[in-house]
Amino acid sequence: NSHVFCNYFPTAQSEPSWSKHDANNVNTTLLSLMARHFSMSEVDITNDIIFYSYALLNSDLFLPRFEGKLYRTAGRWPAIPITSDLSLFQKVTSIGRMMADIEKEDYIPAKDIMSSVYINGDIPSEFLIAKYSINGDIISIIGEQSNTLFTLTLPKGMTDYQVSGYSVIEQWLKYHSYAYYRKSCSKIELFELLCLIKKINYFKLLVDDVDLLVEQILASGLISPQ
Repeated sequence: NSHVFCNYFPTAQSEPSWSKHDANNVNTTLLSLMARHFSMSEVDITNDIIFYSYALLNSDLFLPRFEGKLYRTAGRWPAIPITSDLSLFQKVTSIGRMMADIEKEDYIPAKDIMSSVYINGDIPSEFLIAKYSINGDIISIIGEQSNTLFTLTLPKGMTDYQVSGYSVIEQWLKYHSYAYYRKSCSKIELFELLCLIKKINYFKLLVDDVDLLVEQILASGLISPQ
């Protein structure tokens, strides 16, 4: 199980006094402390805190360093080191926003950050994924006659990328195979797969950027709740 942290959530009240107005989901003490430290309004810094935390929780450097705090008894929240350096805070927040944008279904990476995916073979207007194989960074799409329809060569390490212990690319192929999808695919689905690959590649680049900033955060002064 995992927790989803939001900046706002519906006010928890029982009927008939239920309020449709959102309540702030950021700790009020932390919010007040950071607003004063960075000379920002509490409204403006609410979203920044969420995106800053989201970026750090995606850092490959942060996770092993704070493993003892992240995987403990239920109810104990992760410890997020918050830098006292405004410039550093803003850099991490900006990356967190970009990471969150990538999660949007309609997000399409800009051409200058798109990875190279090489397609070998002619793509039919419709094709049925009877089977597929993953050999390193090469994906083979296999049709009903056990013939290879086309292959995709992905950027290095892309097929190994996992979320919650599952390979993202392999799960996409699995659920678009005929055994699950129960219909043929078209170039629309192929475009979705290519966008997914490019999203992952861009996300991985952002994680690398966050890792460099985490080093600076841990070496700099932190905001203390005391």
